[in-house]
Amino acid sequence: MTETYTNKDGATVTVTTTERGNVTEQVVTVTDKDGNSQTQTLSYVKGVPVKITDQRNVIAVDDFVTGAKKYRAIVVVVGKEEGAVGAWQGSTKPNKSSYAEIVEGVYEMTKGKHYSKYGNESDENGSYYWAAILNNNEPIDTTNENSKHNNEKWANYIHFHSGFDDVSNGSEGCLTLRPGKGDYPSGSNWISFYDAIGGNEANEGNYGSVNFFV
Repeated sequence: MTETYTNKDGATVTVTTTERGNVTEQVVTVTDKDGNSQTQTLSYVKGVPVKITDQRNVIAVDDFVTGAKKYRAIVVVVGKEEGAVGAWQGSTKPNKSSYAEIVEGVYEMTKGKHYSKYGNESDENGSYYWAAILNNNEPIDTTNENSKHNNEKWANYIHFHSGFDDVSNGSEGCLTLRPGKGDYPSGSNWISFYDAIGGNEANEGNYGSVNFFV
């Protein structure tokens, strides 16, 4: 099974799923408009998340959405059985250049709390909504100096969360999704993406991985 997403410049993201007996191999190929390709083989952990056949992985490819100003990345959710579940528009960059941008790589993605005064749930630490946590909130290398950490090249508490609106993604280094119609953090695009990666069916700590290409 092969699914391909193509932008206006001819760049592509292709997800190829192959069954060989009890083994499922899934390869993501990202090809730019000049024909240069990168590939990534996706791995899965059986039974994660709960009630979904297998974990979901996220592919984020920067500068794919032609003509976009803020949300320039294509974000593809893939599953072992279904292949590509769907594609959304997102951003891999912070809202201000003074914040650091994480380096290209593959990061563990887990379900966790994203604290925000606009959150629709609360605990002893404040208001939050459920989102995806990268690398268990541990440090991730960045491409540039981070003003939040004495201009060192690292960042922590990196999440994949809803953008605030079409103008501001509200990111200090996190990956964000174009929210869609509705009040933050319940925009239609974010809700459909959240459901696609496991949503309320997944337990806290369960998801898959974020595979980030630039």
